[in-house]
Amino acid sequence: MTVPPARCRAQPGVRRKRTYNIIGLFFLIILFLYGFFLGVSSTPVVTGEPAEEVFWREFQERTAKKSWIWATGEGKKFHLTYRPWGEGPGYILGKVPLVAAVHFWNPVSGLTRGELTAIIAGEITNWRQVGGEDRPVTVYYYSGERYPYLPEFFSKVSPGAVLLPSQAEVAAHVAADPSGIGLLAPQAAGPAVKALALDGVNPFWDPVEDYPLTAAVVLVPPAEEPFSYWAGGGFLRDYRLRLGIKKAFTPGQLLLETVTLAAAGDILLDRAVARTMKQVGDNRYPLLRTAAVFRRADLAFANLECPLSDRGKQINMFRGRPEYVEALTYAGFNLISLANNHILDYGVVAMLDTMEHLSAAGIVHAGVGENIFEARRPRILEIKGVKVAFLAYTEVGEGFTYTRVPHQWAATPELPGAAPVRADFLRQDIKTARGEADLVIVSMHWGKEYDHRPTDFQKALGRIAMDAGADLVIGHHPHVIQGIEFRGRGVIAYSLGNFVFDQEIYNRRQGLILEAAFDRGGLRQLAFKPTLIRRCQPQVATGETGREIISLLARLSAELAGSGQKSGAKR
Repeated sequence: MTVPPARCRAQPGVRRKRTYNIIGLFFLIILFLYGFFLGVSSTPVVTGEPAEEVFWREFQERTAKKSWIWATGEGKKFHLTYRPWGEGPGYILGKVPLVAAVHFWNPVSGLTRGELTAIIAGEITNWRQVGGEDRPVTVYYYSGERYPYLPEFFSKVSPGAVLLPSQAEVAAHVAADPSGIGLLAPQAAGPAVKALALDGVNPFWDPVEDYPLTAAVVLVPPAEEPFSYWAGGGFLRDYRLRLGIKKAFTPGQLLLETVTLAAAGDILLDRAVARTMKQVGDNRYPLLRTAAVFRRADLAFANLECPLSDRGKQINMFRGRPEYVEALTYAGFNLISLANNHILDYGVVAMLDTMEHLSAAGIVHAGVGENIFEARRPRILEIKGVKVAFLAYTEVGEGFTYTRVPHQWAATPELPGAAPVRADFLRQDIKTARGEADLVIVSMHWGKEYDHRPTDFQKALGRIAMDAGADLVIGHHPHVIQGIEFRGRGVIAYSLGNFVFDQEIYNRRQGLILEAAFDRGGLRQLAFKPTLIRRCQPQVATGETGREIISLLARLSAELAGSGQKSGAKR
């Protein structure tokens, strides 16, 4: 019998080794499949600050195919942050301007890049050195374990710079400190801080492409060990992420697009204003000197203090010719409040004519209707993907709405008229508007004529509107300027004063154009242009006249901030 060579038979040790290899290979296949399906089915988690969540929400909407979880905690998750433009780890979504933000009432409006660098370095230590008030400069900057430090953007940093763990804290410190300056992403800015122009370019009001200080928005992947990275499906998740980012973003694109508003107070197109228009032979006359301000805004708003009609019976004071709508269209107004104490001066027919003339001119009107439901209905406008809701109301009743014969001013379920301002209406209507729009703006015709201080009723209603979810309250009727109040991330402008009017007393010729910049996250910036009426025509006030008007606004606003007065609204 022939015995086969030993090499033809597997030894027990060899067989065991082969078995182990097969088991190991099987295990790796199972692990790979586990990672594959986990990578396909798992929901990536992204962390960052609320300001950065704006970018991620945009990413989700652009891709619209994958689900992502946003969190604010730490851990092995994708993290959204900023860094100086250039090479580095992570996926670049685009770039944003870094905003140099100061206290709202800081008189400095702009710096050169060199001046900002010197402030950060501690070489400029007093605002007087850059044309401001005599007060020291305090630098605030956000920095933390996963955020960039100042040296990454500036070669030298003052040892006195205050580092804070969140942009929200930086914004809060700057808003509370007249000496402060902070660097913020635009999405972290709010109306209580003022963005400065750098080298003559303000990122909110000017074309942002020329802004000299930008940062890359970067998504940093988690630092995972190779085994857990593959076993957990990280390789596939990252691949999906890269594809999504490539589809949704271009690395060099600017991730800032804001909607702008220019708002004015009372416009009268009757009496001496109408006579002057006729004398000069130009229906555009009242707005010739200020039209450019409103034309460059996405939304242009004012309160029209008279009906436009050639019909109706006089029961109060004002009525403008229908053709006077040309003044509004020339200046670019696209939103008008008709909720005031003069819209029914020539009865319902003139009010309805006014609505028709404005609509025919492409101007949205708010605050009146053929019944109370129409008068209270929010007007929704969508601009650059941002939905803006407008509501408009007026005070009514004895001492506010005067008529020669008895007349119903407030709309009812059966009768046309204006939307009366009431606390319950505000809460209900703002809640409705909040569900339909990204931003809610409320127009209020209220207060006491010729009084620079808002009434308790005004203050109560303004705060009710803010607490109900309004972003901005725009007031008119007193015919003089009243102060502004910051409340949360919103603002109450109690009265912008007269805009186009024929009153000759000096403080009744003063007015304000409110400018606002906002995005889907809310109100980002607020500014005021002072105006002065000359011969029924407003113009932007400059020099000492302009400073006088802004100083008045600041003084009245400081009184409001320090009053702490409680008031009640029961209507």
